[in-house]
Amino acid sequence: MGLKKIFGKMIDNFLESEDAKLTRVKKHGGALELQGFYQEKRVILYGQELTKDKICETYGWAPEDVYFSWGESDDLGGFYLACAILLEVYNKDRAYNLAKNFQNDFIISLPRDDFNELFNIQVWFTNWALPKSKKKPIDKEGLVHEGVDDD
Repeated sequence: MGLKKIFGKMIDNFLESEDAKLTRVKKHGGALELQGFYQEKRVILYGQELTKDKICETYGWAPEDVYFSWGESDDLGGFYLACAILLEVYNKDRAYNLAKNFQNDFIISLPRDDFNELFNIQVWFTNWALPKSKKKPIDKEGLVHEGVDDD
């Protein structure tokens, strides 16, 4: 890949504001529309394949070290996938800071198989950002379960 193309992508990623990313999510009712192909370790978000190239460029990670996986706890591939998904929604710092929580709340609950999922990222983020005493349990679709007390 030529330098012009690399710098062009970097500028495009930098210029796409978090507001523009959130507008895209809002057009989908606040939901992430995700498809995963387990054997190929490919994930599609809103019809476009997520690639490790974008997160490697953004965070300075070596492409040979980055891979996507899901359905397993404490797997680095799940963290990378969480970063890749959240980078399509939030700025790079917020995406990185939320990635471990997103991995624990959603990525590890995906089946170790192909999947087709909707996840309400707006509900998840709102729930995650609330003080601990006001948080409500959410399922993998991002739906809040009312009437469940936190101890």
